[in-house]
Formats: sequence, C-alpha cells, structure tokens
Amino acid sequence: MPNPRLIFQSENLRTTNFNYGQNADTFLYASPAIETSGRRGARIDLAKSAAGRMRLEEQQLRRDVALQVAQAYWNAVTTEAVFTRYKENAEYFRQIVEYHEARLREGKAAEVDVIRVRLEGQRLAAAADNAKLDAEKARLELARNIGSGSYDWQLTEDLTRLESPAQSTMTRPQQESRGSWQHSSSYKPEAH
Repeated sequence: MPNPRLIFQSENLRTTNFNYGQNADTFLYASPAIETSGRRGARIDLAKSAAGRMRLEEQQLRRDVALQVAQAYWNAVTTEAVFTRYKENAEYFRQIVEYHEARLREGKAAEVDVIRVRLEGQRLAAAADNAKLDAEKARLELARNIGSGSYDWQLTEDLTRLESPAQSTMTRPQQESRGSWQHSSSYKPEAH
C-alpha cells in the first residue's frame, strides 16, 4: 500500500471547565492513498531519472576536476620549461657579456656597445626571474588542484619527446565504461 496516511484530530476544545477525556471529540483516521492514471509509476520514473542525472553530474564533475588537474600540470610543466630555457639563455648571454667586456678592455669594442649588451643581459635576467615566478605560481596552482600542501616534487615530463598536435588525434573509444576521452597517437619511443 503506497503512502498510507494516519490523521489524528481533536475538536471542541475549550478553555474553561474542560475535561479532555469527557468534553473533547478525538478522531483517528487511517486512509490508504489510491493512485490512478499511473502516478506512482511516474514518481518512480522521475526518481530514477533524477538519480541518473545525479550520476551524470558526478561524472561531469569528475571530468572537470581531471581536466583542471591536467591543465594545471601541463601549465606547470611548460612554465618550468620556459624558466629552464631562460636560465640557459641567461648563462649563455653572461658569456657573451664577458666576451664583449674583454673586447672593451682590449680596445676592440666601443663602450656603448658593451653597455647595450649588458642592458640586454639584465633584461634577459629579469625575464628569467619573471619566468621563475610564473613557474612557481603554476606549481602552486597544481598543488591547489591536486589538494597538496606542498609543491616540492619534480615534474618529469620531457617536452622534447612530445609530438606536435598535428601528429595526434583525439578519438572517442567505441565502448568505454567510464566515458572519458583518450589520446591516441602514433608516437613510438626511441630505443636506446
């Protein structure tokens, strides 16, 4: 019996000279709900569809979190790679500055040219410092996305071994239990 109802009702309550057991009218009703035209089935279908919607929303949330973590990871990897390149360039440019300063001491270069080279070296060092800050900010964002309190781990992805987007394609597998995107490509690791 779906959704029976129990109703307790008291009437003729007074405030003066009142004895509840003798003066009050008390009623107790029990009534079964009789549903017509498939209302119970419609409620069941609605509950099933709501549960299915919640499962889909959970899957979407999982995908969103995975996407945020993946984007934060690749952002951290690329900003660290940019910082590494700036650091290497700053070291190479330091050698160029030393070369020009040596030429200035020998009298083979003008001082204005050495000042320009030094200025460019300082600009490159400032860009390297900015790249370092960006890399640390990306690591913090990654730590926040994965729920870690620290970011002292090592990012190990080798960007020189990745393929270009033109070489890979995004495909959706025919039968997939989890419903996520998978990356397929023709990348073959080199034998060493």
